[in-house]
Amino acid sequence: MSRRKVAWTCSPIPVISVRSLGSSSRGNCHVVSITDEYNIMLDAGIPLKGLWKKGLAIRSIKAVFITHSHGDHSKSVEELLKLGVPCYMLSETAKELGVASNHYVKLLPEDGFVRFEGETRWIVRAFRLEHDVPCVGFYLCAGNERLVYITDTYYCRYTFKDLTHILVEANYSVDILNQRYMTSEMHSKMRKRLLHSHFSIDNAIEWLLANDLSKVKEIRLLHLSDNNSDADLFIRKVENATGKYVTVADA
Repeated sequence: MSRRKVAWTCSPIPVISVRSLGSSSRGNCHVVSITDEYNIMLDAGIPLKGLWKKGLAIRSIKAVFITHSHGDHSKSVEELLKLGVPCYMLSETAKELGVASNHYVKLLPEDGFVRFEGETRWIVRAFRLEHDVPCVGFYLCAGNERLVYITDTYYCRYTFKDLTHILVEANYSVDILNQRYMTSEMHSKMRKRLLHSHFSIDNAIEWLLANDLSKVKEIRLLHLSDNNSDADLFIRKVENATGKYVTVADA
């Protein structure tokens, strides 16, 4: 599959920051702060009680964007909807979660931006990823800041210009995966599923190098497998390949 270069623009507003509240099979959730009191959430795989314990003020969340229906990305959707927080997702995802009729569910357009106006102006666009259920990544543009969020996919056909923040999955190392498979620590079905549903560290690096990284401030590696990854090794490999500042999101 060929990659598509994408360039989207929006109006200037303050610098964004990102806080990762969870990034593993136990739960995935990242909060993007556009201003002190204006945050959005990327995935909601942690129960509301867990979010409170992590110090998140739910009232500051203006919108939640769900990549797909798996519980480690959508666990608190129903709780958030009960509180009146708008949750954006694919129509397929809404049906899979049984929330399609909820007033606060906002369906993502197949081809177009979700625009937010007022004092804080920003846009989000979803783009299709390749997983074992319908899944999307998200591109966020806020002034001169451009963030992309990619998780739970084995391929991304899109590349982007002028990115400042990259959150990208690096779930496993093929070498570690094969070693565990050869020593019977991993079942063949699990190995096959990972290879056809998640980014390896090599997938992540290949995709990163296809993008314009000239303005990138941080590359954050997501969703590292407990048994099939090596955080220190992954950081070194991505730093060596890109020359950029690299971190691993807290699990």
